[in-house]
Amino acid sequence: MGQKVANSPGWAEEIDRYTFRGEGHCLNQRGLTLSYETIDDIDSVEECAEACEEKYSSDEDFRGINFLPSFITSRRGERPTFSQANCNCMMEERSGGEITSANGINEELCYSFDGPGGEVSEHPAFGFQGFHFEGMGCCENDQGDFFSYETVPAYDIFECAETCEETFKHDSRFVGINFLLADITNCNCMLSEPGYGYGKITGASDVGCESEYCYSWDRASPSIAM
Repeated sequence: MGQKVANSPGWAEEIDRYTFRGEGHCLNQRGLTLSYETIDDIDSVEECAEACEEKYSSDEDFRGINFLPSFITSRRGERPTFSQANCNCMMEERSGGEITSANGINEELCYSFDGPGGEVSEHPAFGFQGFHFEGMGCCENDQGDFFSYETVPAYDIFECAETCEETFKHDSRFVGINFLLADITNCNCMLSEPGYGYGKITGASDVGCESEYCYSWDRASPSIAM
């Protein structure tokens, strides 16, 4: 029998190789819902997790499960109605498709699949072309210096990378991005300038900005003769 998961908004079973993400429809890293494949004749969330893993674990698009327990609806003067449990195997082929949360609009249980090894990263890295993930925190150079930056509007980290690259792709100062994914997003295009960090991004410091994602730009070629 599973245990109540700490900080969960409701009752959620602990399931090997899965992480509970909340109640409601599963959402990916971009805050979007996923497609799914339904498996019938499933009675429990553990059965759902096992069935989806057995059928789809070898499919790289498999991200987790949404499970709605069976329930009885009873209204005065009407015959009670029984609703079958529903098991959906969540699928996403787009980058940034990993399940990170749930939208809380109903009582479905959302779990992300951690993989056969059962390991899950606290900060799963977003992967996209043209940029390399350097770590969580403020971007820094090989001397531990922080960069200057220009802030641009961006809905998510993909738009942040796209906007910064489009804005600064012809600017030799542009070396990467810092993106804060929180209640309010923040996108900084990192620049190599005198008086700040110079050269390329080589890592990230989590001092004071541990929730920011740091990415270096693959095409960065800043002048270090400041």
